[in-house]
Amino acid sequence: MAKEELLEFDGMVTEVLPDGNFRVKLDNDHEILAYTAGKMRKFRIRTGVGDRVIVEMSPYDLQRGRISFRHKGDAPSPSPQQRRPNFRRRVTYHPHHRRRRRHTWPRLIVWRREPATEQRKSE
Repeated sequence: MAKEELLEFDGMVTEVLPDGNFRVKLDNDHEILAYTAGKMRKFRIRTGVGDRVIVEMSPYDLQRGRISFRHKGDAPSPSPQQRRPNFRRRVTYHPHHRRRRRHTWPRLIVWRREPATEQRKSE
């Protein structure tokens, strides 16, 4: 069985929702719920309110779609001050929390002195 052809529409993002979902108003004045395509997520292409996008939709469900392309243009892009850093902050644990310790091998290092007989020989 052949895969159905996807319908492509142009639209504008009107609302950013959690988990990579967006409310998109299409050029034909329909409002749909769309999610970010996997390649856009992989390459961290940011989409914000007011961005022009191309949405792919299945002919079976015309209320949901996948954002496959974001047009570069005069739409506002997030400034460096608003972007989150790429590193995670260190977690502050509760005092009674058991933390995992990283051990180096060997776990117990025993320091030994020279035998007492050699010290007495030098005297």
